[in-house]
Amino acid sequence: MEDHLQTGSHTVYALQYHFVTVTKYRADILTDERLERVAEIAHDIADD
Repeated sequence: MEDHLQTGSHTVYALQYHFVTVTKYRADILTDERLERVAEIAHDIADD
């Protein structure tokens, strides 16, 4: 995985996120369609 460093006038940083969801009844809630949408949103946020 390649690191992408962000820079500011006096800073250098690389933000990384770890997204975890735990639901007792995840089979009923996290359908394939919803998981795909969550992944799409996460990728859009990561690209910004």
